[in-house]
Amino acid sequence: MIPTLNKVKKGGGFSFNFISKDGKINKKKWIKFVDNVKNFNVSYGGPEGIKINKDFFNYFKEKEQVALLWHEYHHARKKVFTFGRNCEEFRADKYSALKNSIEDCLSYLKIGEKLYDEKIIPYDPKKHPPIKKRIERIEKLRVK
Repeated sequence: MIPTLNKVKKGGGFSFNFISKDGKINKKKWIKFVDNVKNFNVSYGGPEGIKINKDFFNYFKEKEQVALLWHEYHHARKKVFTFGRNCEEFRADKYSALKNSIEDCLSYLKIGEKLYDEKIIPYDPKKHPPIKKRIERIEKLRVK
C-alpha cells in the first residue's frame, strides 16, 4: 500500500513491496520522497534508487502510482540509466505492464499524456519518446 502525501515527509519516503502478478518477483525497496528537482517530473528510477515528488501523489491514483513504481523499478534494477534512450523507456513501460498490469500502465500513460498536453508537466523529447507511441506499444500487449 502507498501512503498518502500527508503521511510522507520531504527527505523521507516509504517502503514498497514489488510483487509481480506471476509471483516471481517479491522485492522490498525504499521509495524516496524529494522536492521537485530539475532532472525528473514525477518519478525517477536509476542507480540511486527510486525517487518521487509531490506530483506523484497529486495527479495519480494508487493503481497508477503502483504502475509508475514498476516502471521506475525497471530502471533502478538495471543500475545504469541514460536519458534519451527511447528503447529503455519502452522497455520500462512494458515491464510495468507485464509484471503489474497492462490497464494500470495505460492509465498512468494517458494521465501523463493529459499532463503534457495541458502543459502541467513539461515534456522533454530528449528524455522520453512521444507518449502516443508509448501508449500504442502497450495497447498492442492487450491482444497478445
